[in-house]
Amino acid sequence: MLGIDTLTVGVPLSIVTAEEFLKQCLYFTEEEAKDCLRQMIIAKAKYKSQLCDMKYLRRLIEYGKYMQTKKPIKYIRFAYFKNTMEFCLLICVSPFEVVYCRKAKPNELFTGSDEEVADFNINMADIIARICWNVNYSENADIRTEFRSKMFFNKMYLLRIDYTCNLVTEKEKVPLYIILYNSTVLEKHNFKRSNKYKQNCVRVKNKQTAVILYDKEAQIKNCSPEYAKEAEGIIRFEVQHKKSAKIRNLKKEYGGLNLNLLYREVALAQLLYYWCLLLPEGDFYKWNALIKKLDCLGLTNSQKEKIIDVFIVNQNSHSVATARNSFKLKSRFNFKSEAKAKAAFDKRIKATSALGIAPYAVPVEKSVKYGIHKYDYGSCLPSLFPQIA
Repeated sequence: MLGIDTLTVGVPLSIVTAEEFLKQCLYFTEEEAKDCLRQMIIAKAKYKSQLCDMKYLRRLIEYGKYMQTKKPIKYIRFAYFKNTMEFCLLICVSPFEVVYCRKAKPNELFTGSDEEVADFNINMADIIARICWNVNYSENADIRTEFRSKMFFNKMYLLRIDYTCNLVTEKEKVPLYIILYNSTVLEKHNFKRSNKYKQNCVRVKNKQTAVILYDKEAQIKNCSPEYAKEAEGIIRFEVQHKKSAKIRNLKKEYGGLNLNLLYREVALAQLLYYWCLLLPEGDFYKWNALIKKLDCLGLTNSQKEKIIDVFIVNQNSHSVATARNSFKLKSRFNFKSEAKAKAAFDKRIKATSALGIAPYAVPVEKSVKYGIHKYDYGSCLPSLFPQIA
């Protein structure tokens, strides 16, 4: 199952409407509201200044907790965007919970069907109206008009969107998949690994996007232990777009509307693109099984030698990303430059993937520990990629 996990929106407010929100919803005095807005405007943050005065922030947090009992939201924040000179009410939600008005289980995602997108649009407007209910019925007609023109999803700023897929396997094999994908994830297009040694998660990120694979059961035990049983055997794959510039580019590509980014086709395209860019598509083999597999594919000796050369470098480096950065030094073949070495490496990784083989062999001790050496498994750990494609 694939779709969207969470998203964050910003409801833009003029300074007059922002002051009305603070007074009518958070019960600030007029002096407190003006002081709060002034502090945010003069703050030194380059892009946005969030409510940072603890006295004021505490009221907002308490209001957010109160609203969580009324509507399906994760949190509320209040910020000032210096580049547009607008105040924004920031709201994080799970689209599934918005549509169905209940907490999502680990195996439930917003799938982006026409019906779900339509229901989300209506319910999201209702959530915003409820959060700002006093503003919505303000005595000031200009404030009412401004607010009602911005309470629908297409009129908001879409600040973050997480595309997600649940990959299902045997519970006992989850740690092995995490270890192997940690060893095979690439660092390219400015993506860098940010957790080389964690056992429950694979994570690479650049300035705009994070790509993550993690053990859903291990994650959910901390926040919602009552759902841990239903998360067994689920590896969650997420593409998290965290910057508005990236989301603006996506909107241009898909028609210019926030709602267009909620459809299943967009989620599928994003998940496929980033998996193919950074993660292997093929199965993981034991070393002996890998050699037998290559022997059966009708490759020339030169082709086979080049693929095995890449595997040797990968195994000795303990990760494909490390091997890629040092391929010129560790390869048995000579390359005139680092750029040519990386190009040759990428070409061989692509050729290996086309054969349905991940470019990293299952280590012997892991093969024995997780039973991959047994005949029942054919000395192979199947790829999770087909569950997306």
